[in-house]
Amino acid sequence: MMRFFKKFSDSLEEFRSLRNLTLMAMLLALNVCLSFFAIQPFPYLKIGFSFLSLTATGMMFGPTAGMILGAAGDLIGFFIKPTGAFNPLMTLVAATAGLIWGLLLYKNQCGLGRVILAKTLITAICNLIMTTAILCLFFGSVFAEIFPLRLVKNLCALPAEAAMAYFVCKTLVQIQKRIRRSASAVERDS
Repeated sequence: MMRFFKKFSDSLEEFRSLRNLTLMAMLLALNVCLSFFAIQPFPYLKIGFSFLSLTATGMMFGPTAGMILGAAGDLIGFFIKPTGAFNPLMTLVAATAGLIWGLLLYKNQCGLGRVILAKTLITAICNLIMTTAILCLFFGSVFAEIFPLRLVKNLCALPAEAAMAYFVCKTLVQIQKRIRRSASAVERDS
């Protein structure tokens, strides 16, 4: 249980570094930009890409940063390019997704099983339960009517999104290793 709470305090410590704040700002900007792009291979299947920046944020900076950047990305994206009425509950969904990425991937724990588990939890909790309930609440739909369609859509998108998230994680781990090697080489030379 202490390890669980330590992730939050360690993640909060990430905000003390100017380098980390700069990286977080770039990931936030990337999140907003990616939120405007999606592919739609079928009428009811839309795959977005903004979750990739949240994956990177959670892996590199933890659950606290993931929550904050998830919420901030949703708010900024809405104010830049609104799509309907503002719904603060959808901001909560984005923050929850960032939290889950951070809890499961923080400190480069990005094995394939962890990425699949994180993406599956986000699909179940954020996309299927929270978002479906919010849609029912605001549009008067019946949960049982729209849930099957959302279930099929999310199950179709899950493998592709998990694969993309795993690729991002593995790439970031390799980049971080190269940066550390370069930094240690510079220290040895000086």
